[in-house]
Amino acid sequence: MIILFAMAMTIELNHLLKRFPGISEYKLGEYTYYQTKFQEKIIYFLLTGVGSLNTAISLSKFLSKIKPDIIINAGTSGGHDKKLNVGDIILAKEVINMNSIETIFKEENEGSNSLTWKLKTFSEDAENQDFIEDIKIYYGDKNLLEKIKNIGNKYGINIYEGRIGSGDVWNKEKDRIKFFNEKYETSCEEMEIYSIYMIAQQEKIPCLGIKIISNNEMNGQSYDRNISEKLDEFLYKIIVDY
Repeated sequence: MIILFAMAMTIELNHLLKRFPGISEYKLGEYTYYQTKFQEKIIYFLLTGVGSLNTAISLSKFLSKIKPDIIINAGTSGGHDKKLNVGDIILAKEVINMNSIETIFKEENEGSNSLTWKLKTFSEDAENQDFIEDIKIYYGDKNLLEKIKNIGNKYGINIYEGRIGSGDVWNKEKDRIKFFNEKYETSCEEMEIYSIYMIAQQEKIPCLGIKIISNNEMNGQSYDRNISEKLDEFLYKIIVDY
């Protein structure tokens, strides 16, 4: 079994790497990945860099060398749902691209209003059933989701399933966040998962995102830089029990 953990930032990975003495480090141009072995599993950790472009480039480079049996994308996310608290863990049942936008026409000097913008996937595949309105949905692997949810239940970890909004933006306007949550039913937002799900589907590799809420503007919970340690504890349990 070859497992790839794809994570954007060193801060999201450091606590996990400390669990594996003698880990090997490799370079893919400006990107870094690590290799270790646990029991009969070969584990890779890819630092994708922040954002959709870095993620697409680094993951494509990695998959040109090594094809894992599963991909797990893990990291922090900002809450859209008021019920979610810092430290809650979300399994990405579905993901959408928040950066693929069509604006309505306005004349000069009429201003701009992001609440009127429409998410749109620019594609010839207009009749695809995996669209919500005009935005394409990618899905986490069902078997992987159930297996990881069961691991969480075993350790008494509160696990949610949700739709993740992905895009190179950090939304702090409550009306804009509410717009995504109510119109597109997003649970939280981050910057990498849409690229990973798209590539994993094309490469036919089972994939699932695991996100931990690091802040939630909608209920006033500020960003916690140290929350990744809790996520890494769960990821280690996945490695042990998978």
